[in-house]
Amino acid sequence: MFSLLLAEWMKFKRSKLLVFTVVLFLAIPFLLLLMAGKYFYGDYSAEWHLLNALKNICSYFGVLTPPVCSVFAIFLFTHEYAEKTVKTISSVPIGNARFLITKLLALFIWILLISVFVWLCSILISVCFRPHFHFAKLPQTMSLIFEYLGRFLLSGLLVFLAVSPVICITVLSRNAVIPILFSIIFTIFITFTVYYTVFDLFFPWTCIYYLTDSEEYLRVIRATEGRITQTGINWIASLTILVPAIVSYAVSYLAMNRRDVC
Repeated sequence: MFSLLLAEWMKFKRSKLLVFTVVLFLAIPFLLLLMAGKYFYGDYSAEWHLLNALKNICSYFGVLTPPVCSVFAIFLFTHEYAEKTVKTISSVPIGNARFLITKLLALFIWILLISVFVWLCSILISVCFRPHFHFAKLPQTMSLIFEYLGRFLLSGLLVFLAVSPVICITVLSRNAVIPILFSIIFTIFITFTVYYTVFDLFFPWTCIYYLTDSEEYLRVIRATEGRITQTGINWIASLTILVPAIVSYAVSYLAMNRRDVC
């Protein structure tokens, strides 16, 4: 399994996609930098704290990551077909199911690494704007930092589950056109139809922040006149992500296991 993961890493390195995605994710801390500058140099009198940085960037990460990860996942599962190397890989006795699991594991590790990367960038930007820390508050600061590390890793796990329909379509179609069109249409539909409404609780890409930010549920409570509690929102959001993920990964596993790779 380690050799297969190493092979996937070499593919990332050769295609320069890994560098491109890292640069792309730098846009999220850059938004935070602009927000911090607005606090310090604009007409706002609010004080910038580490909590502001971690909270805002965690929300941005949960919302902006699924479309980017969908493109990365599409490349991951169609690279061999595009490079015409799938027949060579099919001669290696690794099994189709193991081939699929290796790619899913590589995608999961990449998402977690990106989560830690964005978390570190958020802390570095906050330190640049708040260079002086009181040593008396150091335990509380470290506790906050590691608490949000857990939230970022949870966001990464949820993103991995949320992009499962795109992976399933990619495995079934064996090309990048159909899943890319699906991702674009789905993103446009979310942006102009359900985003910031009560219906975003029923879409995997938009309900991630309900499970990572405990204050987001207040908006849904206001929209539904308090008929949904925080516990109910957490259950709905969890099922919205888990059910499509279980079905999509099960279909992908069965489809890959019952047919030839090429």
